[in-house]
Amino acid sequence: MPMMSRLLFFFLLFLPACQKYYVSVNRIGVGRSSLASTFVKSPDPRQEDPPKGEKLLISWNLPREYLDKPLRLSVDLIYRDYEEKHVNIQVEGRRGIEEISLLDEEFKKTRGFLTYRVMLYDEKDQLLKEWQHQLWVKLIKID
Repeated sequence: MPMMSRLLFFFLLFLPACQKYYVSVNRIGVGRSSLASTFVKSPDPRQEDPPKGEKLLISWNLPREYLDKPLRLSVDLIYRDYEEKHVNIQVEGRRGIEEISLLDEEFKKTRGFLTYRVMLYDEKDQLLKEWQHQLWVKLIKID
């Protein structure tokens, strides 16, 4: 019986690692600690005035059956100053990663990302998959 409980524990431990995903978004702060020279302690003129801001890393891992047609990622961004931006990214390949940066003056102006969503569309503009930040809402504009 102890062997069976070990197998069950092992199975439950690695079950989440088997999950397939289509689109994933990670938000990363950019500053002095994000410079490679910080970790290797090498001279770097950017240490005096490091970049400040945020990045969104959008990655995808698509099943093979999606690759026979042109695909695009549609990204809707809402900044902390409630400004909105839309970005289209052409998907090339089964796996990939794209970066959307908000640095220095643009970061100061907008104060960073508030929320975002990413949608995967085919060539007929049919929604295949969607990823939303947990605070995603469509802004209501009042004139």
